[in-house]
Amino acid sequence: MDEPTRALLEFSEKVNLHGHTCRSEDLDQLRVQGFSDEDIVDATAIVGIMNYLNRLADGLGIELNEEYRHIGQNQVGGGDNK
Repeated sequence: MDEPTRALLEFSEKVNLHGHTCRSEDLDQLRVQGFSDEDIVDATAIVGIMNYLNRLADGLGIELNEEYRHIGQNQVGGGDNK
């Protein structure tokens, strides 16, 4: 995995698990890797939207559609879909 991708994934994980600890230095690290402010906002928004949708589904007891049940963790986020 290249360094920009790793940096973005590490930032996304931090936003997801410990968003309250994010600082300007985290954003600077992404900018150094070539990400624009728009890229950073988009990534942060996607993390937030997915968190919202997961909490909504969990809170209401919504089950995955049958066609998605077979998808393995290794297939999520660009994994091998074979």
